[in-house]
Amino acid sequence: MRYPIRQKVLEVVKIFDTLPDSALVSYEVAEVVTGLHPKTLRNHPGLTRVRPSIKRECPTVGSLRQIMRGGEAA
Repeated sequence: MRYPIRQKVLEVVKIFDTLPDSALVSYEVAEVVTGLHPKTLRNHPGLTRVRPSIKRECPTVGSLRQIMRGGEAA
């Protein structure tokens, strides 16, 4: 990560394990948790994404956990 991590991102990372699989997180949080480059995350074929608004797209916590375990997200 080339830029300083914001405090709000760190707070979400701390509680990541307690979040339900259906929770949505920002790509910034996903980058910190998985260690993958943002472009890799955006182009990952197994990552489940949800559009909470027209201009925003967020990965689900469950699909990030699946990727971190080494499997493909459903």
